[in-house]
Parts: sequence; structure tokens; C-alpha cells
Amino acid sequence: MSDTVNNTDDVESAKKRANGFAVVIVFQAAALLVGAIALFFHDPQARFVPTRTCQEYSLSSSDNSASYYEQLGYEDALTMFNLTPDTVGLNKKVLLRRAAPSAHAKLEAWFTNQALQIRERGYKFSFFIENTHFDDQSGLTLVKGELETRLGGKTVGEPTVVIYGFKYLPETGQIADLVEIGDKK
Repeated sequence: MSDTVNNTDDVESAKKRANGFAVVIVFQAAALLVGAIALFFHDPQARFVPTRTCQEYSLSSSDNSASYYEQLGYEDALTMFNLTPDTVGLNKKVLLRRAAPSAHAKLEAWFTNQALQIRERGYKFSFFIENTHFDDQSGLTLVKGELETRLGGKTVGEPTVVIYGFKYLPETGQIADLVEIGDKK
């Protein structure tokens, strides 16, 4: 008889443990669900603000579309010249993906130099575009803007007006070359 009582006690004890385990699982699932709902409703939404309203353009193998190349130059200049310690690595990756293989070494060297200045001196670079123009004769997209060097919240020196030329492969729109046209102080 004592074996029967012990077995009954063991079965009852196992049932209690199983029920306790099920209660813990239910509470954990409920807590996870409440946390997910709270995160969904309280997490601020990311907003995408286009940098520029797109312009109509047409592409053909026999004719260069000025507005197409100007749009590429505008977007690439913003990516290339607005650099902080947090963005230099990502901007480099983005533009190297957009570059033709022949331009990789030049762009890589340019970004390495910029990253060095950012790390050594703590600089941030801001570029404010004034104008873009596609020069049909040279095939360059000229981007003119004001380049500002900042240290913390303060401007270092005077902003410089610079002009860069982006050369694109007409077949793919990849960056083929970057040319510094000049600057005006």
C-alpha cells in the first residue's frame, strides 16, 4: 500500500510541476507579447525625406540626358562630401558600389584621406550644393557647392566654394572618375 501512496504522491507532484511550468510559459509569452505591442506603438517611426524632387529624364544610347546626370551628380555629391565619423564608412561603401572598377582605387584613396582627417582632427564635413550642370562636351557633371569643415559645433576656417566633376559611364551610370575642378575662397 505504501508503494501505491508513494506513486500517487509522485504523480501528483509531477502534475503540480507540469502545471507550474505551463503557468510560467504562459506568463513569459504574455510578457513578450505585451513588450512587442509596446515597442510597436511607442517606437518613433523613421521618416524618409527625399533630398531632391526627381526630375524627368530620358535615356538613350545615342544621347546623354543632362537631367539624369545632374541627378546622379547631386546625389553622389551629397553622399561623398557630407562626412562625419559615423558616416564615412557607410558613405565609402555606398559610393564604391556605385563606382566602375577603374575608379575604385582613386575613390578608395580619397575616402582614406578624408577618414584620416576625421579621425586625427575630429573634423566633420558638410557640403551645401549650389548648382549642378552637365557639360555635354566633357561628359562631366559639374557640382558646385560650399564645403564647410567643422570641429564639434564650430566651423573651422571659412567655408570654401568648390567645384567637382563626376564622370559617369553612359551604359551603366557608374562613377568613372571624380575630378576636382577648383575652389574659390
